[in-house]
Amino acid sequence: MEEIISVKKCPRCNIIKPVSDFANQKVREDGLFYFCRKCSAEQSHEYYLRNAENIKSKRISRYNLDPEKYRKYSRDYAKGNPEKALESKKKSMIKTADKIK
Repeated sequence: MEEIISVKKCPRCNIIKPVSDFANQKVREDGLFYFCRKCSAEQSHEYYLRNAENIKSKRISRYNLDPEKYRKYSRDYAKGNPEKALESKKKSMIKTADKIK
């Protein structure tokens, strides 16, 4: 019989948290990701900051292989999420206006 756990300690922040603060990972014995969601997000952000140029160049290379695929994805996303698309467009316009000033 499996034991149901309700809390887990994150080894990165050393805080005991409810299992709802951990992502699922089926291959692990307890079925939960090693780090809590907050620590995992921080780790991902730190990785991005250390490797930003490499990540950006790979993203550009993938886009250049099939630009129409990404344009179609963007159009479909905008149609399915009009509020988010409008918000994104407004942010982009503000960013562009700030660059012009």
